[in-house]
Amino acid sequence: MNYQNLGMSNSKRSQHTYDHRLKELAGSTGNIDVAIQRGVPRSTARGWLTKTMSDVITVDIVDMSLGELQCEVISLHRRNTFD
Repeated sequence: MNYQNLGMSNSKRSQHTYDHRLKELAGSTGNIDVAIQRGVPRSTARGWLTKTMSDVITVDIVDMSLGELQCEVISLHRRNTFD
């Protein structure tokens, strides 16, 4: 079977990077027009308007005792359990 004509491409998508000041400007003003005028795709610029906080994982558990770790697990389990 000839797979060359199935609409699939072997080319890799390039990752674009943008100046952090442009991202901050769009995010702080809520206006994406400046970014769009400078060639940033509208969908990318709109994504800069929503700030999502990522969970931060730390390694402070390395210094915890067994009992402290068990308490941490119980606490996290309660926080993530849906009633």
